[in-house]
Amino acid sequence: MKKSLVLPTNENIFVRRIDPTTITEGGIVVPDQSIDRPAEGTIVAIGPSVYTSDRRVHELAAYQLYLDKNNRFDDESVEDHHMFYAQTFNLGDHVIFGRFAGIDVTIDDVTYVKLLPDEIFCVLREVETTETVNVNA
Repeated sequence: MKKSLVLPTNENIFVRRIDPTTITEGGIVVPDQSIDRPAEGTIVAIGPSVYTSDRRVHELAAYQLYLDKNNRFDDESVEDHHMFYAQTFNLGDHVIFGRFAGIDVTIDDVTYVKLLPDEIFCVLREVETTETVNVNA
């Protein structure tokens, strides 16, 4: 049996929803009709126009090369001078999105949600620290 390879185009991101809990902490089984669609999942495929960490590093290096060629040297880092960057997404990121965002697509009996970057509210990453984390660093 052949499996399909999911290769999104443009800015499309394919997310696999996290399975909803069907049993409460007290052991009560919740019927399928009463379960809300989960608004979180894991990124399984990213289109070529989506901003990833690798693409950001590449563009920062190109900008540094531009500064070097034009003899523009400052005390601040390249990132301080560079234009605003959109959120970066990577395969395997755990994301939260709107409950009714995106379009459900079924491929090989697996249901994915096709989202655009603007439909994703946040990326959840685990951090092993007890201190406050600076997200702009």
